[in-house]
Amino acid sequence: FYSSTKKSNEIMAYSYSYLFKLPCTGIRIFTAYGPWGRPDMAMFKFVKNITANKPIDVFNYGNHRRDFTYVSDIAEYIFRLLNKKPRSHDDNKIPFCILNLGNGKLTTLKKVINLIEQNLNKKAQIKYKKLQPGDVVETLSNNKKVTKITGYKPKISIETGISNFINWYRNYY
Repeated sequence: FYSSTKKSNEIMAYSYSYLFKLPCTGIRIFTAYGPWGRPDMAMFKFVKNITANKPIDVFNYGNHRRDFTYVSDIAEYIFRLLNKKPRSHDDNKIPFCILNLGNGKLTTLKKVINLIEQNLNKKAQIKYKKLQPGDVVETLSNNKKVTKITGYKPKISIETGISNFINWYRNYY
């Protein structure tokens, strides 16, 4: 359902761009994390629960692979896109494009948990669970278009990002 809502939004934006020549740039953000992140996301829940000595639910037995992207890299991409008019990629000259904003690197969920444990100096109490219906095992962004347009490549590694996030979490909470 989640991916269907994203795709339908892209189709509506394309329609407006086509009908009214309204410049539209859609962005697909890949597994963003960092300060002020969503508390319902895995990274946030893992840090919160491990800190509080509570178990974490790990779906697909920890075999997910994600393109974790630190929030400052996402912000930099968006900042560089603000004044860029989308270029048409078809013969109709429709001012529309979709761009992936990601780190461009796969990281296993097991590695993320391990890095959180190292940074917190605490072992996670893990409740392994089966794959959830509708969940995707792997996501990886292709950043070629956005890099060509902005000249930017992500700077924050998963190791640095998790350390930064945990430092923020400790200071804020």
